[in-house]
Amino acid sequence: ETRAWLRARIASNLVACYVANGDPVGAIEAFFAASQAADGQISLGAVPIWWLPEPPSGPVVQHATMLLRSSNPLQQVIGASFLFGTDQSTAARDTLAKLTTFRDERVGQLARTQLWRWDVATAKPDDVAAWQRQVAKLPADARGGPYFAIGLALQARGEHEEAALAFLWPALVYRTDPKLSRRALLLAAQSLEQAGQGAEAKQLYAEVAPQYAPSTEATAAQRRLDALKE
Repeated sequence: ETRAWLRARIASNLVACYVANGDPVGAIEAFFAASQAADGQISLGAVPIWWLPEPPSGPVVQHATMLLRSSNPLQQVIGASFLFGTDQSTAARDTLAKLTTFRDERVGQLARTQLWRWDVATAKPDDVAAWQRQVAKLPADARGGPYFAIGLALQARGEHEEAALAFLWPALVYRTDPKLSRRALLLAAQSLEQAGQGAEAKQLYAEVAPQYAPSTEATAAQRRLDALKE
């Protein structure tokens, strides 16, 4: 195939398949191979980065450590994303901070939004408002993870209804990562329940339980559904 735009579309779909199958290392390797084949035109949303609060499995962390030490800035950003919450979290944050103004705006955007993860527990209203403005400037397919971080920040502030709305973006709209989507949908349901919107929460729990079984999120959703029926 000689058309660069079509090669980029095929490359994005290939990476998405690895992500959907829960293979971050495969997704990373496929991304760089595909990006080269597509002359670097692969979309920002196809970059396989990690947004969940907990770190991935040990082998993935090992691979991420190698990426963090790479001389390639995009590899460094990807590696740093997987190292949040590990014993290399500080090094990952320092690396991201240095890349926020990198000349390749893709790298800068990813670095800036990834840094929010370290600040969700302490973010002030002005911080969250600034993040929301930044998300609006991102390509549509790259907004899911940043919205997830915004949801966590709003949840930490006790703004549960607003948190639910933020979580619904990666849950229902930007669904490129099934793990992120099912976690976001569960958190949206929990936020609605905490906001006193039990009926709406039950609707979302009822979506999580069958759609994402078997998973820890589906089990948690079913447990809440059972409790709300009592």
